[in-house]
Amino acid sequence: MNQIERIQLMEEKADRVREALGQLREAAELYRKILPDVKDLERYYQTVWRDDFEDDEKGKLPPDLKRGILSEDALYDLLTDFDAIRSER
Repeated sequence: MNQIERIQLMEEKADRVREALGQLREAAELYRKILPDVKDLERYYQTVWRDDFEDDEKGKLPPDLKRGILSEDALYDLLTDFDAIRSER
């Protein structure tokens, strides 16, 4: 590789890194914004989620209530996915 090719290659790499850094800054800001929500969801799962789940199973909740959070795996999987990302830092 000659000098010109080397400089061009390094410019391409610098451009990719510069673009990625902008995306990483945005992702880091989003991460910070959702932390309170994640903590609330963790607290919910550890405390009263089971009660809500059981009441739903007994038919005590309105049929038109959005209840994806009460699926047996949805909240657990969401928190597990977040923990996996959190541990990658």
